[in-house]
Amino acid sequence: DNVSPMFGISWTPAKTFMGAAAPQISQVRLRGTYANSFKAPSLLQGDGALTALQELFAVNSVNGQPARATTATYGAVRTLGNPDLKPQKSTAITGGVEWQPTKSSLIEADYWRYDYQDIIVRESAQQKIDADFMAKSNPDITYDSTSGAPTHVNVKFVNQQSVVTQGIDLGLLYKTDFGAQAGTWS
Repeated sequence: DNVSPMFGISWTPAKTFMGAAAPQISQVRLRGTYANSFKAPSLLQGDGALTALQELFAVNSVNGQPARATTATYGAVRTLGNPDLKPQKSTAITGGVEWQPTKSSLIEADYWRYDYQDIIVRESAQQKIDADFMAKSNPDITYDSTSGAPTHVNVKFVNQQSVVTQGIDLGLLYKTDFGAQAGTWS
């Protein structure tokens, strides 16, 4: 029950930047898109479980500050599904201009912006260990009774906040025909 629309437009004006006297091969094209999308949690992310060995560093308190061990031990990290996950959503906006000043050249510029919401990520086992360095009481972490090193950590998939990325791409294309024997070079 999720609708994710996409709209696009492309426009080539009758007159170009060069005015009414522009030659036929001098073309300008403006284009843009707007799109929404979503990605539902996978079966593993929503209701599955996966266990893997991972390097885990013990963390102890030195003068009240966390001090990570210099060597790691391998521990079991069990990733559990989360039935409360929301779908990951995104909005994409693009806009661009193309200009063909001659028959053999093309100049283009594009702006793009992607906004991701409720990103599905797996919790970090090491971050859980680091946060538990004083109390060592997190029920998701099992510690070795002799060495104090973490031996088992439960993590789950969660929705994070948002990520926005944007940029500008510039392009220049030139092609030439060296004759029937050589072909076309771009």
